[in-house]
Amino acid sequence: MTLKEFSKKKNIIETLLSALNLIEEKTKITKIDFYPDFDIFEYDRHNDKEYYFTGIQTFDNNHNYVLDCEFISPFVFPYDRLDEIEEHEDIVFSDKENLIESVKELDDFDYNLIEEYSFPTDFDGFKLNNIKVKYINNTKKEIIYEGGFLGASMNIDPDFWDLFSYINVKAIKKNQIEFFKDLLGESYILKLEGNYKLSFFILFSALENYINFKLNKTEHEGKRLKELIGEVYKTEHEIETLISDNLYTSLMNDINKQIEKRNVIAHGKNDINISANELNSFLLCVLTYIISVEFKWNSFQEIFEKT
Repeated sequence: MTLKEFSKKKNIIETLLSALNLIEEKTKITKIDFYPDFDIFEYDRHNDKEYYFTGIQTFDNNHNYVLDCEFISPFVFPYDRLDEIEEHEDIVFSDKENLIESVKELDDFDYNLIEEYSFPTDFDGFKLNNIKVKYINNTKKEIIYEGGFLGASMNIDPDFWDLFSYINVKAIKKNQIEFFKDLLGESYILKLEGNYKLSFFILFSALENYINFKLNKTEHEGKRLKELIGEVYKTEHEIETLISDNLYTSLMNDINKQIEKRNVIAHGKNDINISANELNSFLLCVLTYIISVEFKWNSFQEIFEKT
């Protein structure tokens, strides 16, 4: 398999980031604020009618940037069902008016019980039509959602039940133990935001930091970056020569070009634009290089099959 063929793998960048444990997919239960926006649909005290709502879900503190999220399997949970769970499952809840906090405090809680004791979203005159992500605000670390329901006045802000949903979140993790991973994540975020030049430089910092992480810096004083990249690859793959290694030579064809470009920009010789395609190619090569070293995988085919 060639680099070109490898690059055409679906969602290849995110796949490689996931292999480095930089992207996490997590599903959790969240309470849905379905209080209507009466500017959109006026309140009707006497009749069932359609209402529209919006709400905000904040990020998990371990998430640096949410890439995608989806609300799945919403359900209605009447709080008196907690009494039934306590009676039948030998569980004690500390706060029966707060489902999520109650179950968080319990070790090894079986979340299937929530589904087992819940009701569908067509309940007691209430009928949820839909709930979906409206947009993601990564600056404020918020997921803004919207939806609609059919209901009567008694279904607005009910006292004895609430609407919940599972939310599946795919996000870039933060606070990595290895600093180069934080830099890789930051570079990818900047790429997504269209800041290609800054993403390019942060990506270089990630590569340099990774090389320093793998090498004893004092023993390699004065060597150029591309020499050090080769030293790390030879050491970790336990090979004597690089010239016949197809994976390494293919990656370095692009990495060397970007090293030259970085040097031109850094020394103020020229102001060079970084295109989306160039950045994608460089990011692909850096991630593939790091993964090949970390997992001792020595071909595009092997990386393709194992990620």
